[in-house]
Amino acid sequence: MKIWVTGALGFVGRQVTHHALATGHDVACIVRPLVGNPVQHEPQSVTLIDPGQHEPSGPGLQPRRAWGERRHVAGSAGALSKPGAASPHTPQPETSLQSGSDLPGAGSTAKNSTLAIDLRDVDDLTSLLQSERPDVVIHLAWYAKPHDYLTSPENIDSLACTLQFARAVLKGGCPRFLGVGTCLEYAELPRPRSESDPLDPKSLYARCKHAAQVVLAELFRESGASLAWARLFHMHGPGEHPSRLIPSLAAALRAGRPFAVSPGEQVRDHLDVRDVGSALVHIAVHPELQGPVNVCSGKPVTLRTVLETVGRELGHPELLEFGKRGYMTGEVMNLAGVPNRLFESGWQPAHGDLAASIRDALGA
Repeated sequence: MKIWVTGALGFVGRQVTHHALATGHDVACIVRPLVGNPVQHEPQSVTLIDPGQHEPSGPGLQPRRAWGERRHVAGSAGALSKPGAASPHTPQPETSLQSGSDLPGAGSTAKNSTLAIDLRDVDDLTSLLQSERPDVVIHLAWYAKPHDYLTSPENIDSLACTLQFARAVLKGGCPRFLGVGTCLEYAELPRPRSESDPLDPKSLYARCKHAAQVVLAELFRESGASLAWARLFHMHGPGEHPSRLIPSLAAALRAGRPFAVSPGEQVRDHLDVRDVGSALVHIAVHPELQGPVNVCSGKPVTLRTVLETVGRELGHPELLEFGKRGYMTGEVMNLAGVPNRLFESGWQPAHGDLAASIRDALGA
């Protein structure tokens, strides 16, 4: 299949791209145009990985005419309104991917390319979609800087951008779209959430995600194209932003510093980001999966257990100071998921052991 991935440089997006390439799909990573690029409206060539090459820096890696080679850069503002555009839950690195050798999974036998284009430019996108004819789009691009993604007005811009992009996808004739939402769309319940449970998003981030899903469902229902909406739960793994909880804890423990946390009674559902990537590719290429699909482990775990696992792996569980901080105002105490739809479609996590998964993440 030909798969387009937006937000391909993010924590989740890199794993999606890696898994898609590893399983033989052709991938185009949609990135924002370079800010300050003096050539903003001229065609740009895109470096592709030769399917016969397994060493991305070798002499066989040459620009070549194939699907995804010729691109128009439609503006300097980028895929979203700010350079911080990213995959959900985690920030996208402040870089632009401009050659196939930079892509996660580069060197696989599948083709990959980068397309530098503004997601808000419906006309250019429509033309590009009609010429390249991807089989499915996985849309991860969204504002998600850790310190303010829940409350930032940039979520509104991400919502508007997502809807404009989806219009172009439909006009361009792409038959399938995978949008990415959040477990924070669900109402508070004392048990794990299934896709049929009530929704009651509280933060601006979650409300904008939910609004995107509602509008997209209507647009795609009228068009006859296929839409799936992946709701991501908590995740961890290689490449997580250093300001997030597990990397922050690991940095403190390695430095021998105490780390103050809440009592840790929150129930969560943690999944290795590598499994999140493979799950999203699985959903994308299985058109029978439509509508909301939970992406989670199905194994509720307390936050205390997760943090104690990190402490044991680093040899300093005594530095965890549980109860030294209170719970956040309005914190949801039970936020686990039921992955029956995903599991029944034939997908299973490859990194389901929490301790082993965290060990991998800490060693990355």
